[in-house]
Amino acid sequence: MNRQATVEKMKQMRLTGMSALYHRSITENLYSEYTADEFIALLIDTEWEERQNNKIKSLTRGAGFKLSVSSKDIDYSSRRNLDKNMFERLLSLVCCE
Repeated sequence: MNRQATVEKMKQMRLTGMSALYHRSITENLYSEYTADEFIALLIDTEWEERQNNKIKSLTRGAGFKLSVSSKDIDYSSRRNLDKNMFERLLSLVCCE
């Protein structure tokens, strides 16, 4: 089996996350303790996550936001009457900054 050819085929099929992880795993000898099922699941999860991240980036660019903000920028001053603890619990469910 020609591993480099496999990486090139993945790239041609636009499986960029999968090809990057596979290439890294063969060059650095990673994930050798994984079963075939575990490794395939890892490849698929990596590709899925990359596509989701790219989708979010594309939608964010397309939205044309004038400012880039994060949850760290929230003003919890008393005049706004925001519960910081509640916001942090909610943010832990939906984002990973």
